[in-house]
Amino acid sequence: MYKKLIILALSFVLLSCVSLPVYQSIKESDYNNETIYSGYDSDSRLRWLVSNDSLNLYIRIDTDNPTTIKKVVNLGMKIQIDTTARKKEGLFLNYPVFETSELSRKDKKQIKTQVNNSNERTIKLGLMLQKTSSLVKFVKNDEIHIFNAYDKEADVIVKINADDTGNMQYYAKIPFSLISNIKPDVLSLGINIEGFDLDMQEKPRNNNSDNIFDNGQQRNGRHSRATSSFEQRPELAKDIDVWFKVNLIN
Repeated sequence: MYKKLIILALSFVLLSCVSLPVYQSIKESDYNNETIYSGYDSDSRLRWLVSNDSLNLYIRIDTDNPTTIKKVVNLGMKIQIDTTARKKEGLFLNYPVFETSELSRKDKKQIKTQVNNSNERTIKLGLMLQKTSSLVKFVKNDEIHIFNAYDKEADVIVKINADDTGNMQYYAKIPFSLISNIKPDVLSLGINIEGFDLDMQEKPRNNNSDNIFDNGQQRNGRHSRATSSFEQRPELAKDIDVWFKVNLIN
């Protein structure tokens, strides 16, 4: 029993010491449209850049991957923030927040047509992004702060848009006062995006059988497993869980 406890303790230490890639933030005042993103995840094709000033943390994320975009638009995204610089969850920004979409049949047909007729570089996001929730949640130790994405005076500012080439761009400004009592010198960030549950073939998460991102055929209102887009595109079912460490500039 004693040996088992030692093994468990060592395993916990090793797991807690797993190294994360480390990046350096830049001064927010130095950021411009020509600034190069510092981090990249090849699987999701997410790029990111972190900047800060004395009061706020700024996070910019970009991707041209239509699969990643579909997950974000349909299921939302969380930005985990850990001031211990490990992979501790519990403090996070959630936007867009998943909720049941109230789309007309015409809207869904238009969005689905845009997705089906677009390639990876030119996917049209404007209409889809208009249908995302305006709700922004910031959670710290189970304490929930609610903001509106369109409120320019809110403590937490979040924007998501499509650029001219069809890339999805995400921007967040978070006051350090919401993160910690004092501005930390280092923290770790996690980008968490859920994959599509395979059960969505029968029960889509937006409770609508005409799921705007499902290109599979339907029979009697049910999705055919043989032609399901989930079987054709298994990467849709994969969660995205990217963590990295950031040294904040003074």
